[in-house]
Amino acid sequence: MRRASKLLSAIISVTLLCGLLTPMQSIRAEGYPIAEHPAPDAAGSGQNGAEEGTQQTEQPVENGASDPAETEIPAVEEEAGQTDEDNSEEAEALAAAAPLERQALSVPKTDYAPVIDGKLDDMNWSLSQPIERLPGGVLPEDASPPLASFGALWDQQYLYIGVRIEDNTPLAQQSGYWFDQDSVSLFVDPSLHRSSPFAASDMQAGFIFRENSATPQFNFGAALSNHAGKDDKDIMRTMSKTDSGWELEVAISWELLQFDPQLSRELGLEIGVTDRYGEDAAMQQTAYWSAFQSSSFWNDTSGYGTLTLSDGIASGSADPILLQESFDSIPDGELPAGWISDVNAGSPSFGVSNGRLELKGNASGAQSRVTAPVQWDNYTIEADLQFHSVLNAARWASLIFRGTAEGKQPYNQMAIRQNGSYEVAYRKPDNGWSVIASGPWQPLTLNESYSMKVRVFGDNVKEYIKPAGADEYVLLVDRSFSQDLLERGKVGFQADQAHASFDNLVVTRISAVSLNLTLPPQLEALSGPAAFTAAVDYSDGISEPVDTGKLKLYSSDETVLRIVGGQLYPIREGAATITALYANAAASYEINVTASQTGAKVVSMKHEQGYELATVDAPVELASWSIQAERSDFTSGTLQGSDLAWTAEGNGIEIDGGSLLVKSSGVHRISGTIDGVSITLLVVAKKAGEASYVLYENNFDQLADGTMPEGWTRKEGTTASRAAVRGGAFELQASAAPDNPSRVLLPDYLSLFGDYKIEADVTHVSANDTARWHSIMYRIQNGDYPYYQMAVRQDATAANGVEFAERNPANGWSILDKGPFKERIDADKMYHYKVVAIGNRVQEWINGSLIVDTDSAVTYAKGSIGLQANGSVMRVDNLIVTLQQEELPPMPADRFAKVYEPDTKIVMGPTIVTELENAAALSRLSGSATPATVILHVDEDLNVVSPANPSTVLTNVPSVMELIEGKIIPAFYVHSEQAADAVAAFAEESGLEDAFIVSDRGELIARVRAAVPMLRGILDFSAAAITKDSLLDIRRETTISGSKIAILPQAAATKEHVEYLQQRTIVVWTKEKAASADRSLAMHELIATGTNGIMTGAPQVAFDALAVYNNATTLIRKPYIIGHRGMPSKSPENTIESNLMAYENGADYIENDMYVTSDDHLVIIHDSVLQNTTNGSGNVESFTLEEIKKLNANKPYPNGFPDVKVPTLEEQIELAREKGIMVYAEIKTANPRAVDVLVKVIEEQNAEELLNVMAFHSSQLRLFSEKLPGMPVGLLVGSGSETDINVGKALRDTIRTTQSLNATYNAGFIGMGPAYMEASKHRGIIISPWTINGLADYTDFFLRGVFGITTDYAYYSADWNVALKAKEQSYSLKRNEELTLSAVAETYNRTSHEVVPEIVWLQGQDLFDTTGSTLKAQKSGTASVLLRYTTHLDSGEAYDLYTAPIRITVQSSVNGGGGGGGTGAAGCEALPAAGSSISLTIDEAGAACDQVVREALESAASVHVQFKGDTWRVAADAWTEASRSKNGTLSVSNEWASYRIPSAVWNPKLWESISGVDPKELQVRFTIKKGASEVQESALKAVQQSGGKLLSEVIAFDIELVDQAGKTWPVPLGTAYATRDIAFKPSGDANHTTALQFMPITGELQFVPSRFTFEGDKATAHMKRNGNSIYLIASYDKSFADANGHWAQKDIELAANKGLINGASSNQFLPERSITRAEFAAMLVRALGLGDGTAESSFSDVPAERWFARDVAAAVKAGVIKGYGDGTFRPDEQITREDQAAMLVRALAYAGASIPAVDQAEQLLQGQFKDARSIVWAHEELAAAVKLGLLKGMQDDTLQAGRQSTRAQSAALLVRFLTIAEFI
Repeated sequence: MRRASKLLSAIISVTLLCGLLTPMQSIRAEGYPIAEHPAPDAAGSGQNGAEEGTQQTEQPVENGASDPAETEIPAVEEEAGQTDEDNSEEAEALAAAAPLERQALSVPKTDYAPVIDGKLDDMNWSLSQPIERLPGGVLPEDASPPLASFGALWDQQYLYIGVRIEDNTPLAQQSGYWFDQDSVSLFVDPSLHRSSPFAASDMQAGFIFRENSATPQFNFGAALSNHAGKDDKDIMRTMSKTDSGWELEVAISWELLQFDPQLSRELGLEIGVTDRYGEDAAMQQTAYWSAFQSSSFWNDTSGYGTLTLSDGIASGSADPILLQESFDSIPDGELPAGWISDVNAGSPSFGVSNGRLELKGNASGAQSRVTAPVQWDNYTIEADLQFHSVLNAARWASLIFRGTAEGKQPYNQMAIRQNGSYEVAYRKPDNGWSVIASGPWQPLTLNESYSMKVRVFGDNVKEYIKPAGADEYVLLVDRSFSQDLLERGKVGFQADQAHASFDNLVVTRISAVSLNLTLPPQLEALSGPAAFTAAVDYSDGISEPVDTGKLKLYSSDETVLRIVGGQLYPIREGAATITALYANAAASYEINVTASQTGAKVVSMKHEQGYELATVDAPVELASWSIQAERSDFTSGTLQGSDLAWTAEGNGIEIDGGSLLVKSSGVHRISGTIDGVSITLLVVAKKAGEASYVLYENNFDQLADGTMPEGWTRKEGTTASRAAVRGGAFELQASAAPDNPSRVLLPDYLSLFGDYKIEADVTHVSANDTARWHSIMYRIQNGDYPYYQMAVRQDATAANGVEFAERNPANGWSILDKGPFKERIDADKMYHYKVVAIGNRVQEWINGSLIVDTDSAVTYAKGSIGLQANGSVMRVDNLIVTLQQEELPPMPADRFAKVYEPDTKIVMGPTIVTELENAAALSRLSGSATPATVILHVDEDLNVVSPANPSTVLTNVPSVMELIEGKIIPAFYVHSEQAADAVAAFAEESGLEDAFIVSDRGELIARVRAAVPMLRGILDFSAAAITKDSLLDIRRETTISGSKIAILPQAAATKEHVEYLQQRTIVVWTKEKAASADRSLAMHELIATGTNGIMTGAPQVAFDALAVYNNATTLIRKPYIIGHRGMPSKSPENTIESNLMAYENGADYIENDMYVTSDDHLVIIHDSVLQNTTNGSGNVESFTLEEIKKLNANKPYPNGFPDVKVPTLEEQIELAREKGIMVYAEIKTANPRAVDVLVKVIEEQNAEELLNVMAFHSSQLRLFSEKLPGMPVGLLVGSGSETDINVGKALRDTIRTTQSLNATYNAGFIGMGPAYMEASKHRGIIISPWTINGLADYTDFFLRGVFGITTDYAYYSADWNVALKAKEQSYSLKRNEELTLSAVAETYNRTSHEVVPEIVWLQGQDLFDTTGSTLKAQKSGTASVLLRYTTHLDSGEAYDLYTAPIRITVQSSVNGGGGGGGTGAAGCEALPAAGSSISLTIDEAGAACDQVVREALESAASVHVQFKGDTWRVAADAWTEASRSKNGTLSVSNEWASYRIPSAVWNPKLWESISGVDPKELQVRFTIKKGASEVQESALKAVQQSGGKLLSEVIAFDIELVDQAGKTWPVPLGTAYATRDIAFKPSGDANHTTALQFMPITGELQFVPSRFTFEGDKATAHMKRNGNSIYLIASYDKSFADANGHWAQKDIELAANKGLINGASSNQFLPERSITRAEFAAMLVRALGLGDGTAESSFSDVPAERWFARDVAAAVKAGVIKGYGDGTFRPDEQITREDQAAMLVRALAYAGASIPAVDQAEQLLQGQFKDARSIVWAHEELAAAVKLGLLKGMQDDTLQAGRQSTRAQSAALLVRFLTIAEFI
């Protein structure tokens, strides 16, 4: 069959336009996007934001769209409604066609289930439903017959689906995913929720056609984590091929669907049928049954049709025979059709022989199975068996029952051994066995026939046997099983190590025919559960009682007669009918309930914790205790403790009426009774002055040797004396069986607790080996296991020396976390162990060192406590358990800073570091754009001091830590041992791990790192004189100090020096020392060196520089190619020939594998044996070098490499030295002798700078570091978990793994994510992933800028560009002179070629006319540029390379080209030109000065005028249109402030239209003056009344036009923001400082967008506003009681301090109150600094008298709001997140921010947020807001666009907006 492909394309085009398909769906005819299925990783990624809220509600739509209540799908915008010409006819025809209605089907009940054999020939099948619809619920235009048809049936156990597919060419095992094959997909929505995503009960099941098989391939869909928890054995399925296609028959258990047809009769169903008609995966078509207005079904049930289960009967065949097979018609050697053979390795298969099914398997280990195509749940199997010969009499044959569809394990079987022993057995999924019943019968005579029979119904199994000629069967087994019995499945045969045969197979269905209940006709209400019995009559003639617990019971009135746990409870007077179901048999009875004679009583009680806390001698009112009670009428409630009668055990508690008094601390037991029901509680008491509640304590001093403490129990181990008190401590001696392992449990009452602290002094007295361990067990379940434990190995320094482990319910081990302690456990010392558990948090400590800190204790909340030893003698003393009530601090991984990532396309770009050199520098640590690391110079008192003057205290460490917590990494610079010790103590006490230790003295770094290994070292060389010859010493000193980072001075950080150190695994940070004016250029020069970090006092300048690199993925340093064993993809591995080939293809390193020969030479070979790569054999290390050199190592590539040798390390070193590359030397062997030889070779060959060393064996690396401490090492580890799932945890795991070795992280690349890599660079972690051989992965990691790519395929990148250099670094031109810029690119294979670059201007673009890469000088000044070249790879990816900055000078005609200065004219001093800027100082006005100003404006892009007095005038025509560049500015300043306007404001033509005066006769007058005294006083009063402090003078700014008569007009600024700078003395940081506009008439203050710079005790405000007024600077420190601890507290306080928002009162903000559209518009107008608009509004519902009218008008004028299509604004409606996003994105555009382009916004959002389909209209705005980081998702991966926004969320949004707009 074929569909009209053009029509299908049209359908997909239109559905795309309507937002129904994602882009991926659009290229797949069947509507399955790739990401929707498990094969390509369906996991989505949504960002979780801080906002929280409730489910969204539908809200109005802006811009005239329809109200969502009136239309289901928003109208498509006109621009989106275009189609290709080729498809226009089809698209128009389709658009005109209305979608079909939702499909519905009434499903009849079947009185006899169809045989599930894949043949839809049972008489009860009716396949009337066509499957023909296309996505969107439309029919194809042509009249093609349906692709398939189906029918459905039901009974009390199953939903049956039969599908007949019309396909004359069904194909199997084609390319692509399972859903690309000939297949049927069933989608079920049992709860009929008709929405996305899938509910837990929903299901997608895929059935894929197989050739020559009765069993379709099966797959669950990708939703619900690939349907985790659902069992495909609950779906019986089979198929058959027909003349016209194929048929599928399926029975789905109601239990799988969590559906009860007795309670509900409707459910949702969709069926999709895919016809694959060619080899290409695109050659397919799919049709659906319903597809109602929907094109995606895998996780969305909205388009499913409806099944209604009717009571109409579809009668089926009453023949119970499911299968009858005599094998007589089957050719010898074959199997009947549809049977599945499965054999153990090396075993023969079953096959027919002479009319019997035979296995000739009489051989050791032989075992085979065969499965018949029939499947059901309840049946009998009968067959004849003969043993012909057996390996021994214990060999067996079996009848398999309830086997899997695929003919594999698991299954059950009846097995009979030749010696007559029988079994009922379960073969587990892991291939293990569970024998659930067994016994003896008589031996079976060889070659005699015996009839076997299995009858299975529900959980009952009956097994029979008899000699084939006997009349009666012998019953062997009649038992019901609660476990290890499957519920349904196939039948088959199996034989084990025997020659056996089967014949005369008959499988007969068993049904429950009738159900008989014995029930009392009358019950008294509240008399408890009623006893009754049940019996069943089966179709095979058996009648027997049935356990009533196996019945499904239903009551017609649960208020009268309630069913709970399969029991009947009479509740109140009345009558109810009870219906019972057993399989498909039903019975109903009416029962009368009489009134209760006693009333409701308490039947059970429960206390939430099982204990109460008390203080000694402090009375406790029992009425304060709450106890949950269940009553006999099934109501529940709360009892007060005073409602019970209490008695106490012992003398520790006194009870007097309703009061309780505890007389002693400790744990006491108390019992309470009511209605004859009792509850026992513990009362845990402490004295008033005690810190903690002690739950248990024992120092063992008073216990006799050989005794067990009271209440303790032994769980493992048998010798009493080996678990007993010994010498005042408790010992577990678990050195040997039967006492290894040994476990003891502390008193059982501890199981009531789970939040506790366990402390003890412990040691290993002895251990069988260093890996043996002992443990403290906690949260023990069931008095045995599962449990958690703190396990400590004797060698606690191992990576897994201390473990947080779970002994799981399967009695296996799960290691959830681990870490090393700093020393091995010494038998002569006691160590203080501590376990702290609270909630899901666990900490494990030794001697005050935190080893494990995890939040993985999620499975068990409470449980007992115990001790365990495994291969160890464990000694324990001073054991104490206390109640843990205090929450633990945040997880270490959660405390890892989420540093600010600059807006740049540079991958693995330099991390930005600042140094706290003075108090003003603290301001750099606030705001959103902060450096990644701050260096703090710290003294011995943990004061942060000035680096220039250590006696000057700037602040203290705790204060800084509070300020930077979670966003900046601290780096503690120490200058003395005392300071080093103080930092170490602080880090250890506070659990600080994400931090650096810095010094210019390596021994101080080593000192701190020895105490706190997690701290990362930085050695400072910034004050050193560095030459090329000293670089190797830097590597040595850095490594010896325990550091990975070296700080270089800017002068020494050349590209060559930086690369030298980086290649040798030293991370380079550079200390920037440029003057302020040159900093921007300096940043680009540093970026070009490839430095790993920039240490600067101006981090914002660095961020601005990084933002320049914004075109494509950008590489600033070369990802090194590490030739893994050379280039084994083309040559014999680990040979010089292969090494040379790798070099020729661009490798920077040769990676090797080293073993040591018997005569102490290092040979390069990967495996420990010779035979894998050479013509030799045996262990490498058993041979001499001479013997190995005789071998030929060409085994992998004999052709082309006739004779190659195993090289030595010396030969590789020689090659590396000759070619200028390095060797990455891996110590492959664990033989420590190899380290000695390696050190010797390095020293003899003077090869230290040519090698990096790595190993998997940490012991080898430690030994190497002991012998050559100055050489770094790399630790090889395998691939871990997905790092980007929890970046903080991944970082922490990496650091914990590498820090003890000070190693690089050479890890397997799988699971290594880009976010983790970028975060790692900020920590100075070098990541070198291995082994990357797929081109896609290779390209991916290359484009991530990884340190190195270890690969067999160096040739992939041989011709990729990796460096770009300008031909010249500087040029000098005259005016009108031309220059063409060019660059040279270098490839990995070391070839260079000239390229035509793009020019990226850093400054001075207006000095030139530019055509391509050719410049023509027009103005004098100095410009700087970068050259960029974009490389496009064959795969389509692109990346940029940049040159270092190039300086181009154009000689100036003003003052000698800017080089000499001069006066210019009397009273007018022109300062030397700086770049494209000129500064003038004006002492007096006059024509001479006018001329100087004109010349300056003509020759420079930016001009600054310093004038005296309050005003300065300049001719209106002085700045000509030809001279005004796009980015030009004119700034004027006097003693009070400065005023800078962009060139766009200078508009003489506009001024002429305003004034009616020729611009030649106009002047522009600038006014900057201090406010009059009354204005100053009013402003001061306004600031003080608003709770602030005035920090500056009150300054008035104005720009006016003045004609010759003195008439004035204001100069309009339009939408351009002019900048005003006011200097002031700071008080607090930028977050507490704000610029305000003061309005003298009203006394009001209004926020002005501003940023601040701080230099020492001075600061400057840079204000942006497009209006003139009076301005001032003030500081505030506002807070609100109801915002304390709120997620938005910082944003609320910042916005309040800025003057953007007000509280509801002085200390109340009401953060969760919703906000109206008018209120948010007013906030946004203030944030933009917009002047008042008129109160006139275009909106009918915004009258001029409303308080917000002016704000709304201003927002409309700015284009921020647009309103609704009906002419309203709806100001009083609560604003939604969708509306806010739209307003904010428009506001950003107005503010001049760059708004990212968003293609296919709707699809982008749907891929990120699971509720994106609910977005009404603002898809592009929302997508832009998300991309900008303005709007974030909720914690459940939803966007909730329609949700009403709160005041707190609005404050957070405003702060993000201001930050992005650079308004704060």
